[in-house]
Amino acid sequence: TYRFVIHTNLKSFFVILTLLCLLGTSLATAEFRTWTERATGRTLTAEVSSASDGKVRLKLRSGKAVDLEMVTLSDGDLVYLSKLGHFDLKAHRAEAKRKQLQQQLKGIVIGKLLHENTFGEMISRDTGWVHGNGLWSVANGELNGEEDPAQKHVAAAVWRASFKDVVMVAECKFLGAKSILYRFDAAKGHLGGFVIEPGRNLVVIPRQNYTRTAATPPTWLKSARHEIEQEKWYRVILQSIGDTWTIHFDGKVYQATDPSCAVEKKSFGFIVAGQSASFRNLSIWEASRATE
Repeated sequence: TYRFVIHTNLKSFFVILTLLCLLGTSLATAEFRTWTERATGRTLTAEVSSASDGKVRLKLRSGKAVDLEMVTLSDGDLVYLSKLGHFDLKAHRAEAKRKQLQQQLKGIVIGKLLHENTFGEMISRDTGWVHGNGLWSVANGELNGEEDPAQKHVAAAVWRASFKDVVMVAECKFLGAKSILYRFDAAKGHLGGFVIEPGRNLVVIPRQNYTRTAATPPTWLKSARHEIEQEKWYRVILQSIGDTWTIHFDGKVYQATDPSCAVEKKSFGFIVAGQSASFRNLSIWEASRATE
């Protein structure tokens, strides 16, 4: 009898605990708060009644229900709905970036987001990154790289994945580095990308030979003089679509055509020669040329 009573009491305890947890969850979601309409700034005080298919039903203190499109609400409201599991904030922000990029790049169709990194934590193999050469660190949303003198090799941080026609966006800042290379690699080896050299005020679109020996240096498909400053952020948009490289850099556009651009890529990387350089706000998108 003693054991039966203990068992019954425990069972009752867990039933009560479960009910309390459910009640607590209900109370946590049934929170009256101020909601703000993004376009007008108008506010109302209400709690979430239900949410689905991009819409939220809010219940006022009077009991009246108001139906709203989630995207019409403020950023703070969207964060709140995201925490409740009602809104995909990451997908929403990605779509906003895609539309902004689409408006900027005429004649190009921006597709799926392949990779995004705001460098909130150190890059690692878990997210597809390798950084065997150089000294790399992350702080304040920036990826910083510099050569390791003991290695006698440029610093390289590489994201590995298979893709072909893409648009890459990332900001860079020189902190003493001799050059920065935004580089794509193919299955056979180095492919090409975009080189920035502040010492010579030079920007270059290189086609790198698949062999890695010093006897076969890269070919310059395009080079141009462009004043470049240390400790200034530059936004780079690099398009690799079909046989054409297109680079948007500091208000100017550089372009070159070569058959090597059309192959499937196996990685993208940041390459730093010399002292330090930083990178931030990286995104890589599928892309294609717009059809008439």
